[in-house]
Amino acid sequence: MTDSLVTDNVPPLARRSAADSDCIMALAGPDAAQFLQGQSSNDFANTSPGDARFAAFCNPKGRILADLLVVTAAPESFFLRGRRDVMTALSAHLKPYLAFSKSNLTLLDWAVTCVSTEERTMAAPVAHIEWQSGVPIAISVPRGECYIEHWRAKDTIEQQPSMSEVALAEVDIKTLRARIETETIGAYLPQDLNFDLNGTVSFNKGCYTGQEIIARLHYRGTPKRRLYAGQLANSAIELSAGSSLEDPAGNKIGTVVNYYRDTDHISLLAELVPASAENDVTLAEGGARVECLTTC
Repeated sequence: MTDSLVTDNVPPLARRSAADSDCIMALAGPDAAQFLQGQSSNDFANTSPGDARFAAFCNPKGRILADLLVVTAAPESFFLRGRRDVMTALSAHLKPYLAFSKSNLTLLDWAVTCVSTEERTMAAPVAHIEWQSGVPIAISVPRGECYIEHWRAKDTIEQQPSMSEVALAEVDIKTLRARIETETIGAYLPQDLNFDLNGTVSFNKGCYTGQEIIARLHYRGTPKRRLYAGQLANSAIELSAGSSLEDPAGNKIGTVVNYYRDTDHISLLAELVPASAENDVTLAEGGARVECLTTC
């Protein structure tokens, strides 16, 4: 079952269950690979079935509109995983470009879950695709060395969730993978989130939206912000993506990118001015200190 993502009237992320925070889209058609190549930051010119690559869609100023995990199913068929509300906004942004492309973007009625595994997974993500009557019904993608993402059509799910199931937000934090949230659409350059260092941006491909600014910073400049991991000792602290971070003098030095509430603390990813990360970093609202800061 599919729906047009542009017209998908979804509730705010805050009212969603964790399992529904991310969605799967299908991009298919003769121009699908060319469309990805011209619109996203990674290289999709020569992918093979099972290839899994992270990518970002940016605006002309190089600011990230959405982050995706893309799996190639066939030369003209790709599956894209991203935050549901972020993907809804991205689809509206891409609609004029799709009108001139021989490809279609559709929202699938699929679920996204993660599990932890004791077996070491492959360092480079290679997806396993399950087919039924020539149609993909499930995809598994390794994440780091300890986790696997499972994407599956909801009408094929029969068993109860695995006891080893882990929230995708927790996996993203532990694997140091920054995500764009509804509050931060268009807020960050790829370098702010280390996308230039972790394979999300290709500097060997042709032009794509925002490429000129991103490449200029890569070759001629120095990023003003970088990604850091940290913790807040109190799990009850009010927090949102984009919350401002300050130095001891009250200067804004960065923002919270993502966070995950554990039993007794909050784990987070933040983009910060590197020099400021050597001193105390606190939330602008409430003054809580970010502890255990480490570079990603």
